[in-house]
Amino acid sequence: MSSGVESRSPNLRRNAIANIAGRAASAVLWIAVTPYALRQLGQERFGVWALFFVLSGYLGVLDLGMSGGVGRFIAVAVARDYRAEARRAILRSLALSVSLGLLWCVACVVGRGPFLTFFHVPEVWAPEVSRSLAIFGFSLLILSVAQVLQYSLIGFQRFDLWNLYYLVGLVVNATLLVVGLAMGRGLIAAACAAVAGQAVVGFLAARSVRACLRRVADKPGGGEGASWRELLRFGAMVQASSAFSVGQMQAGKVMLGALGRLAWVTQFELAFRVTNGFWALPVLIQGAAYPAAAQAHEVGGNEQVREVYAWCCRWVFSLAGLILGLVWLIAPALFRLWLGEGHPVAASAARWLAIAFAMSTLAGPATAIARGIGAPVLEVLNFAVAFVLNLLLGLWFIPRLGPDGAAMAMAVSFAVAAACLLSVLHRRLGISTAAWLLRTAGPRLLPAALVAGALWLAVWRWPLDSRPQSLAAVFVESLLFTFLYVAVTWPTGDARAVWARGRAWLARRAGGVGAARTP
Repeated sequence: MSSGVESRSPNLRRNAIANIAGRAASAVLWIAVTPYALRQLGQERFGVWALFFVLSGYLGVLDLGMSGGVGRFIAVAVARDYRAEARRAILRSLALSVSLGLLWCVACVVGRGPFLTFFHVPEVWAPEVSRSLAIFGFSLLILSVAQVLQYSLIGFQRFDLWNLYYLVGLVVNATLLVVGLAMGRGLIAAACAAVAGQAVVGFLAARSVRACLRRVADKPGGGEGASWRELLRFGAMVQASSAFSVGQMQAGKVMLGALGRLAWVTQFELAFRVTNGFWALPVLIQGAAYPAAAQAHEVGGNEQVREVYAWCCRWVFSLAGLILGLVWLIAPALFRLWLGEGHPVAASAARWLAIAFAMSTLAGPATAIARGIGAPVLEVLNFAVAFVLNLLLGLWFIPRLGPDGAAMAMAVSFAVAAACLLSVLHRRLGISTAAWLLRTAGPRLLPAALVAGALWLAVWRWPLDSRPQSLAAVFVESLLFTFLYVAVTWPTGDARAVWARGRAWLARRAGGVGAARTP
């Protein structure tokens, strides 16, 4: 590995670990809160709450790409030591994003009637849903500010602060949600909790962005930086990519609600929360590669970009193979342990979603690199193909197979889209796709499928009639899968590298404690 990547590796590892730790904590928090929210809200109102997440997801992308694009412009400005360019990118991104956030807020207020009709909201819940949607619209306005400030921290490569503030806001949101549901406030409590959580995130991020800007050198001779035209052009590509991405993720829920019933939305949402929560961990590694690729492209061209890409693929695929194979294996026992009886549909959908996210993982690092090198059009290609194909397949699968059909459509569409993106990006970077599959992707993802399938044949008769039995099944299956996956993938060197770094870290900690105790 060249010195350029060696010098960035500590930052890449630190940022990846910060992402994983922050999102792991948030996933645990939502998993803990979900059963209580499901009991308090019931199937129909929980389905509406899930649709609120669809709205917030779309706001995150329908901001002309300001939140997703501002990080690259800041990373480039920091590499050049031009503080004024970074500040200008932040202010312009905020202006555009807030304007669109206001439009979303108004749309939620005036569009309450069509929302109730389109999603077949029962008449008994219509007044509560209508009022909560108006409050939730205000949270979208606050979110438009908070997310630009958060993504500005990514440009400064402060993933630790990004994740810390995200987690703090989530704790505020979850705490107020639980308290409000206990008071019988239902969806009103959910909407108010979202407002408070986003406000906290925005406040904390604003303070840190200001401090980060002060630490950037301000060399003379800096240009205008990102012009409005460049910002809008790059942002439009990022927005298109993100819109298709969110559409790909949320299409199943929307189509289940429109073509089926709200109970299907709830079962799919339960499966999606668990599987996506685990899958987010390897995906967050590629988030660390995005600003690193931008700086590598700025100073070293394709050679250094290829090295960042290789690092990203190695660790994303290793962790994704471990996590997604494990989720597929333990899904029946996990849902029985988590929610009790009555959710086999969610467990089955979770297995198909694990396959779908494995297909998406193949293209994940490539999307981060494409954005980092200033080619977000390749991201658009990936997610546009996936989204359109997902819709077409969903129209056939969902009425026949319900939540399983929605997950199947996602799996096939992700696989086709990944093939398109990889062929284009690898040609641009000068990488052999065949060699990449044989040496990088295959040795990390394929063993996960083989080990999970073999273990399932051995344990599928395990009784899951009670929570203690389910707990034992989750523990034993997890232990066996982890051991076998590490053993089978040992030749890649990934497990050895993690083990060596862990031992080195413990040695440093022990040495530091010993030195502190020495008089």
